[in-house]
Amino acid sequence: MKNKEKIFEILRAAVETPQDKAAVEELINKVNNNLPKVEIVDDSHQKFNGVTYCRTKNQNGHYFKLISMHRAVWTYFNGEIPVGYDIHHIDFDKENNDISNLIMLTKSQHQSLHGKINGAKTYKERRIFTCIVCGRKFEANDMGRNLYCSNECLETYKKRVLYTDKRICKMCGKEFTAYKYSNHKFCSHKCSTDYNRQQGNYKKKCPICGKEFSTLKHENHKYCSPECANKSRRRKEIITCNVCGKIFEAKPSKHRKYCSWNCFCFARRNK
Repeated sequence: MKNKEKIFEILRAAVETPQDKAAVEELINKVNNNLPKVEIVDDSHQKFNGVTYCRTKNQNGHYFKLISMHRAVWTYFNGEIPVGYDIHHIDFDKENNDISNLIMLTKSQHQSLHGKINGAKTYKERRIFTCIVCGRKFEANDMGRNLYCSNECLETYKKRVLYTDKRICKMCGKEFTAYKYSNHKFCSHKCSTDYNRQQGNYKKKCPICGKEFSTLKHENHKYCSPECANKSRRRKEIITCNVCGKIFEAKPSKHRKYCSWNCFCFARRNK
């Protein structure tokens, strides 16, 4: 039944005499009277084109059997529904599935239309609120406390106020605040590192300044401070070449025995 109205217009334009026009109108009325119509069976069932549709809760109140009834009615009269389009009830009554009460809209238009209607029914007037965490002003519906502008601020408030716990640092004895369900035992990263070094009790001697310092066993620290580490990078010592006997300066290394690449290759060939 797609393009039915266009066919009727072509028929009306093709005839000229009053008798032919009356015959065409009579034919059009017969066609319209013989078209299937929506029949109400009971409160939860409707029938169209020999198929009975049942109203179910999981289909948002639509009458359904394999497909929704209002989509089946539209498809019968107007053809297939394009992808990305919905069929809308003009009077918002899902029980009125007559073709005169249906219109095709895009999904965004359909959702926007229902959002405006539902919002006008369920939401109160919007107001400006101030977030108690970050102080930012935001607009929201006047339906609750509206204390936080986002979920991040809500979680921050929970960690700062609702789920906080006062503890004593195991290193310096200072009182600090921590998240209730965390395993924090120190007030800072420095106290945590110092405590672990004390527990490790592993002593080393700095090769630059000779100072003794403590570190963890798994740490590969060779120097007591960054200053000594920088000095070691710049430090050079006098080395005598094992091949030619030349005296040269280089960074201290137990593997540095030759003054040049040629001496190294000569030593390798004469092993």
